[in-house]
Amino acid sequence: VQIFPGSTLFKKGPKWIMAGEVVHTTRLYARTIARIDPAWIEELAGHMFRHQVSDPHLNTATGEPMAWERVTMSGIVVVPRREARLEPLDAGAARRVFVREALAGAAWESDLPFMQHNRAMLAHAEQAEARLRRRDVRLTTDQLAEWFEARLPRGLSGPETLVAWMQAHGDVAAGAISLSPSDVLQRSARDALSAGAFPDAIALGQGGEQLATLSYALAPGKAEDGVTATVELSQLPQVVEDRAEWLVLGMLPAVILGLLKLLPKPVRQTLEAKARLEDIAADAAGLMTFGQGSLAVALAEAVGVLHSVTIDAAMFKIEALPPHLRLRIGVVDHHGKEIAEGRDLSELRQRLDGRIKKALAAQQRTTTDRRGITAWDFGPLPDSPQTAAPEGQTHLALIDHTDSVTLTHLASARVAAAHTALAVRRLFALATREEAVYYVEALPAWPEMVRQYAQLGSPDELRAHIINITAGRLFLEGQPPVRTAEAFDERLLSNSGRLATTTREVGETIGRVLEPRFLVAKRLAGGTPRIWAESIADIREHAAYLLPRDFLRLLTWERLRHYPRYVGTLWERLLAMREDGSKANLEPLKVLLPHWKRLTGVIATAMNEERRGAAEAGVEAPTAPGTSKPKAALPQARRAAPTVNADAGAWAMQPGCLDPGVEQYRWAVEELRVTLFAPQLSNGTSPADLDRLWPANSKGQT
Repeated sequence: VQIFPGSTLFKKGPKWIMAGEVVHTTRLYARTIARIDPAWIEELAGHMFRHQVSDPHLNTATGEPMAWERVTMSGIVVVPRREARLEPLDAGAARRVFVREALAGAAWESDLPFMQHNRAMLAHAEQAEARLRRRDVRLTTDQLAEWFEARLPRGLSGPETLVAWMQAHGDVAAGAISLSPSDVLQRSARDALSAGAFPDAIALGQGGEQLATLSYALAPGKAEDGVTATVELSQLPQVVEDRAEWLVLGMLPAVILGLLKLLPKPVRQTLEAKARLEDIAADAAGLMTFGQGSLAVALAEAVGVLHSVTIDAAMFKIEALPPHLRLRIGVVDHHGKEIAEGRDLSELRQRLDGRIKKALAAQQRTTTDRRGITAWDFGPLPDSPQTAAPEGQTHLALIDHTDSVTLTHLASARVAAAHTALAVRRLFALATREEAVYYVEALPAWPEMVRQYAQLGSPDELRAHIINITAGRLFLEGQPPVRTAEAFDERLLSNSGRLATTTREVGETIGRVLEPRFLVAKRLAGGTPRIWAESIADIREHAAYLLPRDFLRLLTWERLRHYPRYVGTLWERLLAMREDGSKANLEPLKVLLPHWKRLTGVIATAMNEERRGAAEAGVEAPTAPGTSKPKAALPQARRAAPTVNADAGAWAMQPGCLDPGVEQYRWAVEELRVTLFAPQLSNGTSPADLDRLWPANSKGQT
């Protein structure tokens, strides 16, 4: 067809047109035409299209079966090639792709629990192949596809229908399509792996020390083929070569068989006359004590006992074994990055001699102090950090620095234990921070909390405090102390599921603290009547001890959960004076002050002694991260006065500063305040309770 010469589009020659009529005169002409975009055609004339589908495949991100589609109309290509959902075009093909690739091949990058579980099972099966060095130990993708096909209902051909089916049937559906070891591995493979013959770590040092992690690979011809032990550079000199020769128990028969095959021909023929080499290797492996002494010597003795054949241990050429029968040692730096590898331990040590010396020197320098720790990548902590030690002995401790922790030694066991508890909490907070930030900012009262906290710090600081206290509540409160990296990882894995609810609980509690603190600060900043002076002085001092600038960094959940009552008491006192005048607080204050002066006097004395000792030693007195340089201690005459400097309140909250007895008395005084000034919030603590506490606990601090 040709465009009619009288048309305004005749000379423009558009590629696609729509004609009102086609007239056959001297030629076949299209008349009354308009230029169109081919993208419009599919919507307007889809019934005239023909769809051709090719190359079905899976969109791994969404799990959707896809295909390449070609669209034609009367032989004219409208869409040459585009990706389209396969399910509307060919539901049967879509189901096959989804079952084989998304489920059996685990290519679907879904975070559904059953998919995560199945990926772990398939990874376990791959590891089984690598450890057993056999390709027939797990089900093929086709066999797994049949397994899933038998369990999925008809009509299910994509992620949407799968999710709908799982929602309708709950755990039953998820359990039906969750793989188990028996579904992916042969029984013989499961038995071999469960016997502990292929461990995840082995001790390569003298006396069972120097634990090295193991990885397995079935990759003939590649460097990583076989078993790889990962060793830190500084630990390489402690690796015992004799132990490395034994490899792992599950591969010992193969190692022995390889050594027997490498024997000189006359000796090998003598053995073959006794029994098959495979049988000799299996019997010898069962007779030898695994991992003790030289492998060559032990094998020579075992063969002599079994078949009365004397073989010189020097005939066993361990260095001539195939690579996969010799331990590959991967050497990593302190960041965990592999810097060298090899199967000849002597050559590896010689090659890295210079770097080993530097690593050992650096390790020696950082034995006492190590800063910037954000994950548990150090050794275990002492089981009993408060155990009495000889004079002059220091105590290993972790110090919290908000964005990291420091590993160091402290002179006081009590201070070391207190700091370590807060620092371990910080490590849990850092490990969960990425997820916890979302839950904190989702708190309904978050904007109001930021406003109320503005006088104390930034939103980032408040967010970090909430996450930190949440970590302590979730991973440490009411549970045994965490002393090792393994216990840390186990606690993190087992408790992380309650992060959202715990964050909400902690956030709401802190919100109930910040609101009355904000109201009290606002009221005091606006000025108060002179006749309130005595009560206001006590309120200001109380706030200095209870709410120093960094109080949220130092509080544990066990203490924080009482804070809404303690801070609420401050506000209740102001309300009472507003309603009933200055005398509303005076009678309760007379009861409180003897106990309060007793406490503040002890705190001022202890703070003064610490700073005097630091000055005599020529060092600066310790300060908490984020606090200012400490002020000089107050004169003796003012240590128990209501005007004691606010620095004493901040000092008293530092980890381990107060004797446990005085610490107990301090919080009992807080409870007495609640009883006296806000009895509706009280737990019933009386002055007599404090008198019973004091005689037994006062001497330890002074």
